[in-house]
Amino acid sequence: MRNSYEFIKAKKSLKYIILITAMSQVIALIFFTMVGRFESTEAETILTNSRGIMTLSSTLTFSVLTVYIVYIMNKNLLLRYIGNFRERTYIYPIGRDVMFINKLKALVYRYMYVYILELCLINLVYVFAVKNIGIVVNSLIVIEDFLSIISMVIMSALVSLAVLLLSIVSGLKFQSANASLVTSIILITIVGNAVAVSYLLLNSIILLISIGMIFIDYISIKYLLSRIKNDDVME
Repeated sequence: MRNSYEFIKAKKSLKYIILITAMSQVIALIFFTMVGRFESTEAETILTNSRGIMTLSSTLTFSVLTVYIVYIMNKNLLLRYIGNFRERTYIYPIGRDVMFINKLKALVYRYMYVYILELCLINLVYVFAVKNIGIVVNSLIVIEDFLSIISMVIMSALVSLAVLLLSIVSGLKFQSANASLVTSIILITIVGNAVAVSYLLLNSIILLISIGMIFIDYISIKYLLSRIKNDDVME
């Protein structure tokens, strides 16, 4: 019942996540497509390749949305487990670690669900649009490229999740929501370029990276739960 309450509560920020995702991705796709349209070179570049344009756009959306989700997590989750406020969490009847994981699951589930589905849908619409209009040199048309869209979106979602979790780890470590936000910006700066060039990678390589991200996400969650359980002993 309490878990359902956390999921219902997480819906409050869902409309903003949907709006930010759609606006960031659509604006970025239009912008990079227009820039690529006026490229003077005859050679294929990231801005004349629909897969490259979608990857660049997804990188921008990933960056904007990740910072926003970190802000939401700081407000709805992290601030309750740092500073003087965390003393109140010891009176939770179900345990502060259980409450933490319920809140985390509710926020992450909503975010990942919207991010993956919405980006896949927008990118697919974009592929069919540029194919019919013919404004991109190399547009995607085969099933393999369709799978590439899904694999790139899932990989960026897993990278984003890793940034979110590591940001919370930083916030708990330094007992500061600002530290969490700064960490997310630093990590996005570091991994953003890697995500942007992923359009050059084979699907098998993207799969391996995704598996690596799942492992990092799992270790981060295990650490967070351990930190929450032993907070009264460690501090």
